[in-house]
Amino acid sequence: MLTCGVDTQDDRLECEVVGWGIGHESWGIEYRVFYGDPGLKEVWQALDDFLSKTWSYSNGDKLGLGCVCIDSAGHFTDEVYRFCKPRARRNIFAIVGRGREGMPSVSKPSRNNRRHVVLFTLGVTTIKGTLFSRLKVENRGAGYCHFPLDVKHNHRG
Repeated sequence: MLTCGVDTQDDRLECEVVGWGIGHESWGIEYRVFYGDPGLKEVWQALDDFLSKTWSYSNGDKLGLGCVCIDSAGHFTDEVYRFCKPRARRNIFAIVGRGREGMPSVSKPSRNNRRHVVLFTLGVTTIKGTLFSRLKVENRGAGYCHFPLDVKHNHRG
């Protein structure tokens, strides 16, 4: 499965596509930055085009994104909500992180927000603990994180 996480900044959108295998083994597939004011439709259109593409295995088989999470915290909450709401059927969801100890990694979705968009709350402390433990895994297999060796994976949008 492929997933994508998108972070909103004041002057850009940054996203990373990650491939997932058995036992949560992961591969960094592509990192993309879309420069421009996230208040502008063109930046979101460029992101939408990117999220619609497919990636190929070495044998030629293609795979699209199974799920996309876009951080809705910050100055562009309404833009994130407007983007995600009509794309929920494509598994493109708004997320917000909370740093409380003991929170589950992912809470049940809520629509209790100003646009009634599907919103998932992430337990950031729990997720960071999982990530740090996986970064310590030294052998390929369950939990191992593969990072690209080629710095050319960082493309400008």
